[in-house]
Amino acid sequence: MALALLKLVVPTSSLYTSTRLPSQSCASSQSAASIDHGRALRTGDIYVKGAEKLKEEVKRMLAEVVDPLGGLEMIDDLQTLGVFYHFEDEIKRVLDNIRNDDKWNNKDLHSTSLQFRLLRQHGYNIPQGTSMIP
Repeated sequence: MALALLKLVVPTSSLYTSTRLPSQSCASSQSAASIDHGRALRTGDIYVKGAEKLKEEVKRMLAEVVDPLGGLEMIDDLQTLGVFYHFEDEIKRVLDNIRNDDKWNNKDLHSTSLQFRLLRQHGYNIPQGTSMIP
């Protein structure tokens, strides 16, 4: 999942390369710059559409979370990548489900600490003394 989001890296060297030669006049250099700018805008549209498609895919993945630990790890990955703000509503829904799920049996320290940290970071009132391990 995290690797799919990292595919949004834009190769800037191919977007803004100048086709101007040193011997060209000022008028022709302006037209070359406008051509390069137009190409950059068209290429940028491709990346914007790709980013929107990836965001929809991540939203779908968050909506289909079955394993609570998997959902917590996905939220942690989104925070690590710095893109969690695109999915605040979906993250809140996942955390609400985890917080209200009495059947989830988190027996290990990793899942307990991850649940505690993420719930606290997202504004849930989790006292320090509360035992999250049954």
